[in-house]
Amino acid sequence: MTRETTDGGSVEEADVSTETDVEQDQPTVDDHIPDDETESETQLGVSENILGALAYFWGFVSGGALYIVEQKNPFVRFHAAQSLVLSAGLFAAVIGLMIFQLIVGFLLGDIPYLGFLISLGFGLLWLAFGFAMFLLYVYMMFSAFQGNEKRLPVIASIVDEYMT
Repeated sequence: MTRETTDGGSVEEADVSTETDVEQDQPTVDDHIPDDETESETQLGVSENILGALAYFWGFVSGGALYIVEQKNPFVRFHAAQSLVLSAGLFAAVIGLMIFQLIVGFLLGDIPYLGFLISLGFGLLWLAFGFAMFLLYVYMMFSAFQGNEKRLPVIASIVDEYMT
């Protein structure tokens, strides 16, 4: 690159870009770290993502323990409260399904072939329900571990209204 001097001559100038100019254009690892240092801190000294995932690990137990222990981090408290409400709802659904199975089995279980089909149907229903619960808990654990505040439709509204 050539530029003119004040006395009319020309001076050749090299186009040198510094490393800092190049580094500023490229994203770094530090760009993904939140600016406020207390947001990811918990009272237990563990990352909020790990505690959010652990809230779903043992349902009532881990959700309740983390809800009681962690008083300051809203991310962990939300996942702990959502785990508690989710566990309570699923527990109620299991009890309701057991009562329904007992009534139907008692009323229709003695009829030949129909009793077998009812038993088989409830067995498959329990298998599907258990697998769906497992997948839901694994999904919520991974979601919390990735830092997402995944809100389950009915459960999150209960959490917002009563527990936070």
